[in-house]
Amino acid sequence: AIHRAAGPELLAECRTLHGCATGQAKITKGYKLPAKYVIHTPGPIWRGGGQGEDGLLASCYRSSLELAAEYGCKTVAFSAISTGVYRFPLERAAASILDGAPDNLQLILVDDGSADATPALCDKLAAGDRRVRAIHQKNGGASAARNAGLDAAAGEWVLFVDADDALLPGLW
Repeated sequence: AIHRAAGPELLAECRTLHGCATGQAKITKGYKLPAKYVIHTPGPIWRGGGQGEDGLLASCYRSSLELAAEYGCKTVAFSAISTGVYRFPLERAAASILDGAPDNLQLILVDDGSADATPALCDKLAAGDRRVRAIHQKNGGASAARNAGLDAAAGEWVLFVDADDALLPGLW
């Protein structure tokens, strides 16, 4: 879906990257997307939790955020990496999200209403970590985050919690 929205130039640039290891991240231009960049990070396939999946997922977020900072990005939006077809348990993935984020950044979790467990998970994370604020907006996505008054200039990082992994990862 992201390649369709960005246009053929994105795929052409991706081919020059020569792949990306699980847990690492690479960046391309956003082309026709409303984002300046797209950060690509392959998440781990859930194999029961005994094969380093937690560390690899945390590395996905950490590597992506490092690239975002290197390129001067002020706002980043993620879907819940690996929780869709890769079957990473959403609640366990939440710990990886927080482990991968720097302490000096505000994390905004946007629950788009796509999964029954998501509102409770967002609230749990927000209650347990001073860096986290939860926003609940059914079918809202990135526009819900902007409408909630996020301040990109203040360096607020947006993590979309979406069990179906249906939101496009990347920057908006």
